[in-house]
Amino acid sequence: LYLMLKTFFARHLTPTRLFVMSFILLILLGTLALMLPAAASHERLSFVDAFFISASSVCVTGLSTIDIGKDLSLVGQLITLALFQMGGLGIITFSIILFALMGRGISFKGREIAQSAFMHSPSRDFYLIIKRVLRYTLVIEGIGIVLLFTRFVFDFPPRQALYHALYNAVSAFNNCGLSLFSDSMTRYQDDIPVNLTIMALIILGGIGFIVLHELMDK
Repeated sequence: LYLMLKTFFARHLTPTRLFVMSFILLILLGTLALMLPAAASHERLSFVDAFFISASSVCVTGLSTIDIGKDLSLVGQLITLALFQMGGLGIITFSIILFALMGRGISFKGREIAQSAFMHSPSRDFYLIIKRVLRYTLVIEGIGIVLLFTRFVFDFPPRQALYHALYNAVSAFNNCGLSLFSDSMTRYQDDIPVNLTIMALIILGGIGFIVLHELMDK
């Protein structure tokens, strides 16, 4: 039975299908996580709300049926942050980075998926690109967090300011659009430092890793 299932999946799970299935699976897992009592600040989220928020986070649409900052607990907010970080990076990218950190090798199927997702030519060193994806993410989001923190610290206690900076920087870089503020970023509509930082993160995230990789190689 094991060999039959292995043969079936090897034949039918093309990189494209596996990529789509991984998004569906992450959305479903995110839905279940957001339905947990610990994820809500008051009443547990309904299936529809949890499913919507999970899909919106993974697919980085920025739409929400609830107030993220009020209706979700810290646990729930961190779940959404993890979802749109993985959705923005790409599940395959995130998985390969995780395997690399664990010291595990990447299978031929994993190489095929990564190459189809990131490279026009399979001869490119996808390990180098994956490393740079992680580096770009950490550096750009890190700079965004620092810049936003230096502004938010005037409005919130340091720990809360850092958390708001982290959430909004990661959301902006992944072009997600979710925010912990009930009015999104309306309260900072005339704040030049916040606006420039958020816009820069959105643009850099929207350009994409391959373009950034090519620009750095020039």
